[in-house]
Amino acid sequence: MVRRDKRSVLILSVVLLTTLATFAATAFAVVGVSALITRDDPNAFLERLYTETEQTVRAAIDPRFQTKSTEVGRVTNRLVMMEILKGGAMFDATGHLVESFGEKAVTGFEAIKHGTSRIFRTLDPYRVEFYIPPEVSGTPFHLIARIEITEMTRLETISGERVTMLALASGALAAVIIAIVVWLRVARPMRQILAVVDRVISDPASADAAMILPTGRDEIGALGIALDRFRTMLASTWRSKVIVAENLLERAPVGVVQLAMEGTPTFCNSVATALFDRDVVKTQNTAPLVVRDLASGERAVIREHLEKHGSECRLVEIMTSSGPRYAMCGGLVIGRDTRSPSYLVLFTDISPLYEGKVAAEDARQRAEYGTRTTNRRNMELKLSLEACLSLLGGGEKHPEVHIEVLPFVEEWLAMARQSDLVVNSSIGNESPIIAGPQEELRAVIRLGLLLAYARTGSAPAAMVIEGRGINFETAGFTIRAQAAGGDGGPEHAVAADWQLIMAAFRTALRKVGGQISEFTAGEDGTTVKFVLRGAAERMQTAIKAATR
Repeated sequence: MVRRDKRSVLILSVVLLTTLATFAATAFAVVGVSALITRDDPNAFLERLYTETEQTVRAAIDPRFQTKSTEVGRVTNRLVMMEILKGGAMFDATGHLVESFGEKAVTGFEAIKHGTSRIFRTLDPYRVEFYIPPEVSGTPFHLIARIEITEMTRLETISGERVTMLALASGALAAVIIAIVVWLRVARPMRQILAVVDRVISDPASADAAMILPTGRDEIGALGIALDRFRTMLASTWRSKVIVAENLLERAPVGVVQLAMEGTPTFCNSVATALFDRDVVKTQNTAPLVVRDLASGERAVIREHLEKHGSECRLVEIMTSSGPRYAMCGGLVIGRDTRSPSYLVLFTDISPLYEGKVAAEDARQRAEYGTRTTNRRNMELKLSLEACLSLLGGGEKHPEVHIEVLPFVEEWLAMARQSDLVVNSSIGNESPIIAGPQEELRAVIRLGLLLAYARTGSAPAAMVIEGRGINFETAGFTIRAQAAGGDGGPEHAVAADWQLIMAAFRTALRKVGGQISEFTAGEDGTTVKFVLRGAAERMQTAIKAATR
């Protein structure tokens, strides 16, 4: 009903515009023709008035005294008094003003000397000035005669009013005639055609119902005949094919949504309605059809999704009032090469399968996390047991050797990374040679690394180890550890007792002649610094023992 009202307004506007255009064109034509016809009337009137004035002035001047300025001035003043002239001026041959009579003339000697016309219009619409040269007046003077033209102005005004009235009347008459013709020959037949078109659009299956169409011999009649053939063919095709196709799509086991060229949903079956938890056709203005591609994470309206991925089948997330749902989405373009292509989108609801997959993945991750946590706790307990055994001491004495202890660091870090104790580490480039029993030096390095790790209190940790020769007799080592990745929760707490490890570390250092130089722990992490004997000190000790 709204569409029909809009089209009625459109037809009325066409009739109104045609009427106004006809009125304006007719009025303009009448005014133009009248202006062409009466264009030369004022000039002819002034020419006649100039001739009369010239004859009057020449007849009033006595030929016996026509060379005297006083006589000429007397005659012109008499003509002013008789209101034949309204004023003027008299110039001699040199341009000198000899006399001015009546109203002052506005035309000067320079204007009449260099001008080509003898008639001069003034700013006053009721006055005109005539130039009467000496050869016309029979005097040696140049005369300017100021004449009243009130009658001509009044006649021009009356003529203009008559032309305007004639133009308006002619335009109105032509507009009325054109409006009647357009209404009878165009507007009313077009109303009938638009009514049939509305019926075809709203109900194509009954498009061939009995509705009158214009069938004249003009273009409108030809259009009506062609439309009648078209609606008959459309109704037959719609009943035999389109309705059958709609029934098949409605009963399809997958969700089907059809989009217009601009992406507006025009059809959805019951499966699609259940999937989206709403009728996407009726709610398209308030809730656009939006999906999120789970592979890329991009959220877009369905038309943009199809344009980007084409006919590829993609897993998408659909937000509904009852929560997210998941479906496999694929589509195709129907009539790509036509003026109005459409999109057909198919949805297969896999929400239970996807939610089961997500739950299984979550369970797997929790199991893996539990396994890693258990392995880490076992390794921490194993290293704590190693510290206890080191603290107890005993065992046989091992000979002193000259070795690099950084391989012990690499060994412990490799084991720690496998058990998620350490996530990343860094070892300095310098590797000093240390003197002492090999197994006891190995125990010192392992306990120092374990102490720095345990004192952080949270696993996993990031560690930095540096070794540096202080002089020929000693070498210093620095171990820095900082919690990395853990949130400080109970599942990330370190099970090893750092105080027990500290005691075992001090005992191991005393066995190799080393000592702790610094041990700090804070928000920035834990720092353990200790000093071991270098190879030069062992050589001096051996020399002293040999000389005794």
